[in-house]
Amino acid sequence: MTPTHRQASVSTRWTWFLSGGVAVIAAYYVLPAFDAPPLARDLVSQLFPIGATAALVAGIRLYRPARRLPWILLALAQAANLTGDLINLLQNQVFHVDQYPSPSDVCYLVAYPLVGAALVLFVRRRTPGSHAPAVIDAAVVSIALGLLWWLYVVRPPSSCSACTFSGSPAVPAARMARSASTCRS
Repeated sequence: MTPTHRQASVSTRWTWFLSGGVAVIAAYYVLPAFDAPPLARDLVSQLFPIGATAALVAGIRLYRPARRLPWILLALAQAANLTGDLINLLQNQVFHVDQYPSPSDVCYLVAYPLVGAALVLFVRRRTPGSHAPAVIDAAVVSIALGLLWWLYVVRPPSSCSACTFSGSPAVPAARMARSASTCRS
């Protein structure tokens, strides 16, 4: 395959992927006008995580990056989010159960360390070696953000009487850890 032919096929793939995304968005917002059941709209909404996971896997297979591990971790994280979404969809639309915590929350929580590890690997590839000043800067920012996060996001829900799950700070804590891993860049 010549470089010009390959560029044309990449351009064509992008166009089809973008056109498909626009069609899915249109279908998502048009379905309620046709009195489609909520399950149909939820299934259409699942096409985005399916497409994202498929695009990551296809990109890894087509382009064979020199360092695949961060890309594989991103694909696994997206697959974990997709699995959580599908479990949540089954619980809500098929079994009519809306519980918290649920098995889907485990999938969502698994995705955070995978994304964090991928981000760290991307940054390490860009700036190899040990950079103590950058790590100290990231730690200071992370601790400051963590304090604010705990005071205004985690603590208010966990101190209310309606919150019965003691692990409810897990998702905000995972988001904070993921944000902290990006501070080093």
